[in-house]
Amino acid sequence: MHKSCLLPVLSITAGTLVGCAEVDSEQIRTSGFFVNADVTAAGDVANVQVRLRTGDDFDSDSIVLTSGDQLSATLTGQTIELPRLNASYSGTFNPAAGGDELTLSLARPNDTDAPNSRVTLPLDFDISAPAFSTSFVAGESITVVWSPGDRGSTMTLSYSAGCTLIEGSNSFHGGRVGRTFNNIPDTGTHTVAVNAILNAFNDQEELVRGIPCPLEITLTRERSGSLDPAFQNGSIDASRTKTVLVTATP
Repeated sequence: MHKSCLLPVLSITAGTLVGCAEVDSEQIRTSGFFVNADVTAAGDVANVQVRLRTGDDFDSDSIVLTSGDQLSATLTGQTIELPRLNASYSGTFNPAAGGDELTLSLARPNDTDAPNSRVTLPLDFDISAPAFSTSFVAGESITVVWSPGDRGSTMTLSYSAGCTLIEGSNSFHGGRVGRTFNNIPDTGTHTVAVNAILNAFNDQEELVRGIPCPLEITLTRERSGSLDPAFQNGSIDASRTKTVLVTATP
């Protein structure tokens, strides 16, 4: 595949990259693989998605497994092969529980295997506050409460608000702003001021006061795993997400 890219690809370990879209894995040593593996858990289902590339920059080539190279994943004694779909290798486990360890394995008949990339699925959780459709106003604070906590994980808390904005006399339109808090301790509670979310609009345009803004609160529990050292670099991560919808009135 893309034979004209053969020589630049073979020199990848020396730092030479070209903008080819795809390259066959038989042309790349395992030490030249850059792997991004994401495991998304929802209920008792876990979806695995793996992207194989020749580097970590935007223009890196996608690697297509050829010549017997095979990517598989194992969870609670069940092993599945990951077929390629839309430039990624993916598969689904059901059942899958929080606390289970998933192993990602690359088998290569003509080069070094990489059988030992591992990540633990985050524990499931529930958001007990705020309740759906709760109304908040400027000047108040929103306290997000979830359980159980998991001190082995971190949380990302994102807010996305859609508000009515004014552009001059009697001219209105919709706008959206978001704010994200990363690496929140997974202790079960986090508080943020409503103004800290909505004030992001005030840099350029004026909020229409008194009209509620739909506000989506998304809480993601994340765990980072360990990538097999045979690979060049990359990551293997697992996450579990819950969302609640409220309103915030400027």
